[in-house]
Amino acid sequence: MMKKIASITLLTILVISQLIAALQLMAVPVTASSTGGREDLIIVFKGPVTADDVKYLEALGGVVKYTYTIIDGVAVDLPQGAADRLRGESGGAGVPGSDTIAGRINYIEPDGVMYALGGTAPEEKPSTLSSLPERITSSLANSVHIL
Repeated sequence: MMKKIASITLLTILVISQLIAALQLMAVPVTASSTGGREDLIIVFKGPVTADDVKYLEALGGVVKYTYTIIDGVAVDLPQGAADRLRGESGGAGVPGSDTIAGRINYIEPDGVMYALGGTAPEEKPSTLSSLPERITSSLANSVHIL
């Protein structure tokens, strides 16, 4: 009787964990946005972020959303033209440009969701809820062995 209860409990836990994993796959990923002529970027400087750096980005029409402490950078929402200008003036790879603040930029990258195991949000998503039970069933068939 105890083995039966333990097996049912284990099976229930596995089903719930597979359901949670499948629902996470269905989530719409948040990625860098360029809608409305704006771009979400992370701008990393060659040294600590200064007040002049923030003022410069705001003068370009940017909205600084977050100043990082672990890296010398900021998350910023910039108009497309300003983003293109910064990429050109910073050389895209830290080559100093004609503008002194832009010359302090080490690199620019799109802001978006990243995963600890590498890569970005998965592009493949189940198209409907009807595919969810099939994913759970096939996943369970491969991972659950009842004693």
